[in-house]
Amino acid sequence: MIVLVESNFVIELGFLQEECEDANRIVELAERHAIELVVPAYSLGEPYDMLIRRRNDRRSTLDKLRRELQTASRSRGFADLREMSEKATDAFAATATHERNGLDGVVRRLIACATVTALSKDIITNSFAAQVRYELGPQDSLVFASVDEYVRASGPGPKLFINKNHKDFLTTEIQDHFGQFECKLLPRFASAREFIEKGLR
Repeated sequence: MIVLVESNFVIELGFLQEECEDANRIVELAERHAIELVVPAYSLGEPYDMLIRRRNDRRSTLDKLRRELQTASRSRGFADLREMSEKATDAFAATATHERNGLDGVVRRLIACATVTALSKDIITNSFAAQVRYELGPQDSLVFASVDEYVRASGPGPKLFINKNHKDFLTTEIQDHFGQFECKLLPRFASAREFIEKGLR
């Protein structure tokens, strides 16, 4: 079975989100060569944008918190707030490092066991058409075009495209499109894992 994933799969594993165990199980199946796991190259880079946004948002929040704590610490009875500010700074720094290391580790793991599809001229060109036809944003259209090219070229056989962006991708029109190539779409990693394991029995 061919299993195609996108940026949310990488994010789920890298940031240890709620369905990370199910996503991890899918990667383990790829590492055992029980399935062919496919990841668009674009989807390995996009999670770093989220990482940077999270880091910048936290830095902004921390700067504001630090200023408030410093102001409050000038008041009698609240002098210990300065030490609390330093602890918060250290905790945020540790979180950012942990998330970066986690994401780096996941990307290395995926490129070792998965097929990584290149972002080609044809995919970029086809992504423009997908934006118009399916009303997808630029990022989603690149994922769509990458998956579309792969399922078309892979020939007959069961395929699964796991996509948590169900608002844009799980439309009847897109599901019918991929259905032509024996490719099912599922929005949750838990249900995808169950579907894959059932298919392997």
